[in-house]
Amino acid sequence: MSRLRVSIIGTAGSEPRYWPGMVFSSELAEGVVLALTAGPRSPREVARELQRSEAEVEKIVAQLQALYAVRAEEDGRLALDFSLLTAEDLRVVDEVAPSLGRGLAGHVLEGAEAIHGALDRLPGAESAAWRAQYTFATVGCMGLDWGGIATLQRLGYVSSGREYPDGGKYVLIAEERRAAVRAKDYCGSHTGGGDRYVFTSFGDHSGPRHCLPDLFFRVEWAVGKAEWPPGLAAGVTAVVAHGQKRLYDELGAMIAGERPAAGPCREFLARLGYLADGAPLVPVFTAAAAGPVREIVAAVAQAVAQWAERTVPSLGEVLPGLTPVRLGVDRGCILNHIWHFIVAEANRFLAEEGFMLDPEPGPEGQGRYLAWVAEAAFNRTLDGVEGHWEPAVRPAPGPGLTTRER
Repeated sequence: MSRLRVSIIGTAGSEPRYWPGMVFSSELAEGVVLALTAGPRSPREVARELQRSEAEVEKIVAQLQALYAVRAEEDGRLALDFSLLTAEDLRVVDEVAPSLGRGLAGHVLEGAEAIHGALDRLPGAESAAWRAQYTFATVGCMGLDWGGIATLQRLGYVSSGREYPDGGKYVLIAEERRAAVRAKDYCGSHTGGGDRYVFTSFGDHSGPRHCLPDLFFRVEWAVGKAEWPPGLAAGVTAVVAHGQKRLYDELGAMIAGERPAAGPCREFLARLGYLADGAPLVPVFTAAAAGPVREIVAAVAQAVAQWAERTVPSLGEVLPGLTPVRLGVDRGCILNHIWHFIVAEANRFLAEEGFMLDPEPGPEGQGRYLAWVAEAAFNRTLDGVEGHWEPAVRPAPGPGLTTRER
């Protein structure tokens, strides 16, 4: 098993060479970045430590530099250039994240009246089951995960990620694998779609997800990982991605009731738990629901902003000595990474308190998550939602974990 859990916050492009999962499928890539957690090293020193040839190390370093995972210092030494948390870092974060998350959840609950008022206007919200799902999606994902990052970006605390030549834009993060997978860390959102419909899953990482877009991601991964003639990999993956976009729209239209579900698509959607007797079993967010959901996201944005003003400036004191901080990695990328631990704890608290859905593990060893479908027009309306709040004093940069320009 690999030693690192590598992921992105953002969107990858079409070329497999810019997919972190592809590069880090190499044991040597993991070895190089883990060696650099001790500090800058020359390629020769890294090769000696890993007992590999310098040529092998230089080849994988070129791939890591293309990902912005490693940078070359002026003296030629290699340095870590992304947020990688070691096992010791994770122990530090695990100690402080619960209190930070509960504090954030407390700010969210202060806006519960506005949130519940908006939820009342969503279709079927009189059902406790649907209401719990709506709250998990709108507060936990759209509000705290998506909207939280947007709010922290607006306040100048986090990075929006680096741009890649294939059109991708993301923050690269990694963690040493834990001995045991944590359940109920509700901070993982996966989104993919076509021109008209978008599929999302949100939950923890305690197991796989048999839903969309996750299954289509696995198809893309398998295609990208295959041995193609030189120069064909990007073209093949682009064609597959184009076909998937059309399929997203066809399946979304069936779930939304825009067109009848039939044939293998009907069987596929039923097998995944999206449809039963032609009726949707998951939330379907249409443009008509945008008004209430924007109000919910705005209420959560206000909570995040209030929490950030009181908390972010002192995070450097609460989380001292983390490896990426010590090594001079971009602070905005680090806080983007740490934010997801805090969101996980806030959502865990809100779920266990009954404020929103606390998903059960899916069958066949799946993790805890909720899947839903949205019209693409609905998702676009969420861009730029802000809370109706302005700090009395502009938040001052705090020590250790604030954004710096590169």
